[in-house]
Amino acid sequence: MELLDECRIAVRVASRSLDPELEMLIADAKRDMERVGVRPELLGEGAMDAMAKSAVVCFVKSHFGLDASPDERAFFEQSYRSHVAALLNSDANSASGGGAA
Repeated sequence: MELLDECRIAVRVASRSLDPELEMLIADAKRDMERVGVRPELLGEGAMDAMAKSAVVCFVKSHFGLDASPDERAFFEQSYRSHVAALLNSDANSASGGGAA
C-alpha cells in the first residue's frame, strides 16, 4: 500500500480531494527527518523503513485538519518525535554514518 493511501486511512478520509494537503505533509515529514539526520535512503517511497513510515503517519495525524484536540495533536507529535529518535538510533540509520539529534 502506498504511503499516501496509508495516511488517507489514518486520518479517515475516503476522498482524494485532500491528497494535495496529505502529500505536502508527507513531504514535510520526510524533510524534517532528513534535517535531523535520518538517511534519505530510509525515506524512499519504494523501500521506506517501517519506522519511518510510522513516523510519517504520526506527523500527518498531528498536522492534518482542524478537528483534532490539542491533546490529540500533542500525542501524535510526541509519537512522531519518538519514532524519529528511534530511527536515528537504529542500525539501519547508522549503517552509512547517519547522525543523531
